[in-house]
Amino acid sequence: MPTDDLVDLEAVVKTWARQEYDAIANKKQRKLQEKERSKHQTYINLTIDWSEVVFVDKAIEFPLIPDGRSKTQTIENATNAIQASGGGGVHSGLVRTFRPSMSVLFRTKFKNMTDRQQEYTMRTEKTTKSAMMTEIESGYTRGVEMSVTLKTPGELLEANAGYKREYSLTHLSGQSFEEELHWGVDSVIKVKKNHVANARLVVYEQKGSGHFVVETEVSGRVYVTFTNIRDNNSFIMATSEDICTVLEEHVRDERKNGRNMDFIRFDTKGGKVYIRTSGKCQFQYGIRQEVQVDQKPLGDVTSGDDQDYVSDNGGEIDEDEEEP
Repeated sequence: MPTDDLVDLEAVVKTWARQEYDAIANKKQRKLQEKERSKHQTYINLTIDWSEVVFVDKAIEFPLIPDGRSKTQTIENATNAIQASGGGGVHSGLVRTFRPSMSVLFRTKFKNMTDRQQEYTMRTEKTTKSAMMTEIESGYTRGVEMSVTLKTPGELLEANAGYKREYSLTHLSGQSFEEELHWGVDSVIKVKKNHVANARLVVYEQKGSGHFVVETEVSGRVYVTFTNIRDNNSFIMATSEDICTVLEEHVRDERKNGRNMDFIRFDTKGGKVYIRTSGKCQFQYGIRQEVQVDQKPLGDVTSGDDQDYVSDNGGEIDEDEEEP
């Protein structure tokens, strides 16, 4: 992920805090700072208190985005809708879906070697995985961690594919989420006399990809405490500032150095900053199951099929043979 599209809030606050130390330190505190620099050893430790900083991801429902729209269109439309709603928001848009693929979960054969029709029971339960993979393209962290809530698109929830209503994104490198989806069959298979029936349980799975945008509203006051780690972490000084002011100064300095940082915007009067996290999303989930049966005369069965289930009285079978 390009660093131009990332802001580390912890690093920003630390930089601001050290500049603040330089500005307000008394003679004794400056002496400790000079000692630290001359000996190339750490004397001054700072601790950030985020307890009064509020992070809010406001959820907004969006329809699927039609096939063919670009990533830029997706982000622009999502941002416009978020701003029109009055602040932070969440956009989850699926850009492209593909034709469903078929997977065989279970198969078996029934041989009726009698002179009358027989009935057999095919009964089994299987599970598949509904998967969602995310990749972060821009956003914020606090140190090595991030915390952004991604709302699952309504279309996935309506599909009853096992997805939760929302997921927490915590890793810049991207994440994979899996949910179990259960499938079951309890069917009567009627096999003609002197015929073999091939039965299988298949599941059709949908795949897709798209982009998501989450805008987080950040507000409140951040506190920093300085201690002397060479003196049993004794107190040196404390300072605080509105997080919006700290970030606004940082973005202004970064833009002077040619960095755009257009994923951050400010409401200075309201004391709020909005940070946009965007990324890619891929998903795969089952949409329907089907029992497929075909029959053919026993004379058409090859000798290699002799190990399959045989009955001359009818009966039932539970998971006789699974798909490799």
